[in-house]
Amino acid sequence: MIRSTISVLRTIWINKINFYIDLDAYSHYSKVLTVLSCAQNRFGFYKYERNIYKRIYTNLMFFNMRVPISKTYLQMARLVGCKIIEENFYPFIITESDRMSCRRKLVSLVGNISNSYVIINLNAPDLCLERRWPLQSFIQLIQSLHIIYSEKLFLILGSSKQFNLMQ
Repeated sequence: MIRSTISVLRTIWINKINFYIDLDAYSHYSKVLTVLSCAQNRFGFYKYERNIYKRIYTNLMFFNMRVPISKTYLQMARLVGCKIIEENFYPFIITESDRMSCRRKLVSLVGNISNSYVIINLNAPDLCLERRWPLQSFIQLIQSLHIIYSEKLFLILGSSKQFNLMQ
């Protein structure tokens, strides 16, 4: 990681980039790269008002977690000055074969399942621990959802390491 970071920074410095767009609202690593880029125009997100972000970025955009990330990135493109933005994304296609494969895997894990379930995904990358939600928050979420959706089967997805952290 250190070698690739040095390589990226060397390329940035040699080419004397003018624009640096940081599309990560969570990672401190990306903010460090933004500063080290020495770009005159640095675009990035903020989630709440912090004066430090005003020193990192020359142009700030509020990161609204309630908006789909595709819309957020398109808004960033508008902020950078893109005039025509294509909003037709490739469709997410799930084939019948995909459904059956998923169903077989679910049945092998939890037995006979209904068509009605709620899936909670615990995944957060090891390099971005600030994205990891505390165990108590997951417990509260599942308890709240269970009150509303008591007839549904709840499935929790995540790596074995994450499950070990929750026990």
